Amino acid sequence: MIKLDLPIFSNAVEELRLGLIGKRKQYNMTLDEEIQVKEIYDQYELSKGQTQTFLKAEHLDVSFRDAIQLAYKQVAEGKRLEKLRARILLDTQDCTCCGLVGSDTIDHYLPQEDYPVLAVYSSNLIPLCQKCNNKKRSVDGSIPGKRFVHAYYDNLPDNVQFLIAKVAMKEGALMIDFEIDDTSPLDSGLLISLNYQLNRVDFYKRAKRQVNDFLGGLAVYIEQDYHSDKTNGVKTGLERNYHYHLKNSGINNWKTVLFQELMNCTEFCEGGFYTALNIEISKSVFIT
Repeated sequence: MIKLDLPIFSNAVEELRLGLIGKRKQYNMTLDEEIQVKEIYDQYELSKGQTQTFLKAEHLDVSFRDAIQLAYKQVAEGKRLEKLRARILLDTQDCTCCGLVGSDTIDHYLPQEDYPVLAVYSSNLIPLCQKCNNKKRSVDGSIPGKRFVHAYYDNLPDNVQFLIAKVAMKEGALMIDFEIDDTSPLDSGLLISLNYQLNRVDFYKRAKRQVNDFLGGLAVYIEQDYHSDKTNGVKTGLERNYHYHLKNSGINNWKTVLFQELMNCTEFCEGGFYTALNIEISKSVFIT
């Protein structure tokens, strides 16, 4: 759920040519093939990465398509296109899909199995965590209502909130849920895509599990804030965390929206965190 700057693609053909060079097997791209690849790249930019038959390049020779797909192996560390890999992954620390963990893999926004000519095209390479990458798999947006947000092209304003947390105390337990705010001024089509995307990668379940460990690690600091200034101390500490994550991770990061709601949960701040976080027994948070 992170908007990224479009990567440099002016040297895309040169990167492809480098990927096609092999010690054992080498494919010599002809001038005509190069022109056709450029046309596909240009169309990808014009369509902003959205699926269309032309991008599948079925008009190109199958051996050429296979060679390009095979060239993706050169994106691995220590291979000829490792700089391309580094450029993609270094663009962000958090997974652009879930934001729960770091980006450690590269996903093909349009899957390389169906769009082999885009296998090493930087605009089609998205940094994701392993779990999100595995969950996305063959999704290419060809089915209405079932597409992932494109981290480079879709307009996700950094000042418009669409992810919200709902926090409540029930019988001493902290109840937390995350959801997409359908009242957000964000484009309705993007809201549908975001909700599909987050469900597809099990974000809602994964986020609730991660909150357990996250708040458990903060329990001692929340208790210290309470000892320093009771309820106001807890609220001040939570608000400080909210502004920190707002600045560093954005308005739609799960930690940002979590602190946004926690600091407004009166029961939690008035001492309910003792039972919610079970401070005296363990460091875990119980969420249902």
